[in-house]
Amino acid sequence: MTWTAYLDESKRKDYLLCAVVVPVAERTRIRAALKEAKGPRRELHMAKLDKPEQLPMAELAASFGVQAYMFAARGRGGERARRDIVLEAAVPHLCKQGCIELILESSSMDDGDRRTIRNVLGPGSPTQYWHDGKSELLLALPDIFAWSWGAGGKFKSAVKPAVIDLGVFGA
Repeated sequence: MTWTAYLDESKRKDYLLCAVVVPVAERTRIRAALKEAKGPRRELHMAKLDKPEQLPMAELAASFGVQAYMFAARGRGGERARRDIVLEAAVPHLCKQGCIELILESSSMDDGDRRTIRNVLGPGSPTQYWHDGKSELLLALPDIFAWSWGAGGKFKSAVKPAVIDLGVFGA
C-alpha cells in the first residue's frame, strides 16, 4: 500500500507539527467526506468553525481510519528553528512508514521547508514533496488533528485513537 502524508502545524505552548498519513486509495473517499462536511465554506479550518461544529469535526476526522503523528518542538529559537526540528524528525519517520508524497500547507515558511526537506532526504530520494493551499481538502486533516490535540479535553479525547504522539524534539 502507498501513502501520502499531509502536514500542518499548530502553535500553542509547543510548536506542534501533525502529519496525517492517508492511503493513496482512500484519498478520493476522504476528500468527498470532507467536502460534504465543509459545506459552503471556502475552507475547512478548525479555528474558524463555530464552537458547536468543532467536536463533530474532530470525531469525523478520527473516523476515517487514518494515522496522525504528532511531533512537538520547544525551547529556544524562533519559529523557523522549531519548524526545522520537527521536520527533521518527521520526514525520515514518514519515509520509513512508506509515504511516497509529503504535502505541506503553504505558508511563509515554504522556502525554508524545501531546504530542510531536501537536506533530510538527500539526492535521489523517490519521495516527492510540495506545498499546497487550503483548496486541498486533505490538508484539513492535520489542522483538525493538531488543533484538537492542542485544545485538549474532549477534543483531544475524540482524536486520541488515531494519534501517535512521537514526543518533543529539541528540548
